[in-house]
Amino acid sequence: LFPTLLGLAGIDIPEYLQGKSLKPLLDDPQKIIHDYVASESVGVDGKPGTGHRMVVNDSWKYMVSDTGEEALFNLDDDLYELNNLIRVEKHKETVGELKSHLWEWKKLTGDLKVIPDKVIPDNK
Repeated sequence: LFPTLLGLAGIDIPEYLQGKSLKPLLDDPQKIIHDYVASESVGVDGKPGTGHRMVVNDSWKYMVSDTGEEALFNLDDDLYELNNLIRVEKHKETVGELKSHLWEWKKLTGDLKVIPDKVIPDNK
């Protein structure tokens, strides 16, 4: 929200600040602000670096736990995330794209939690 508040106040948003202003949505609610959104959730014991990380684009959600469990959901067809498609060969490219976004987000945020090699994109 901070970039949005700065934008509404007419203040330039510093490059180092994470996030984008949602101000353009006030003029056009259909405008696309992000190509993807990433987040992390700490585990039950609440220790930073545990739990899971996820990345979502317009149709897909990829999640990985700190133990390396992975999940892929097609949000267009499976809104309640009941059908894990992570092992479906035809979605391999989608998984790779989402892993790349997650890896970029981890670098951007300084997330030093090492996740198993199998979830790091081959080209990183």
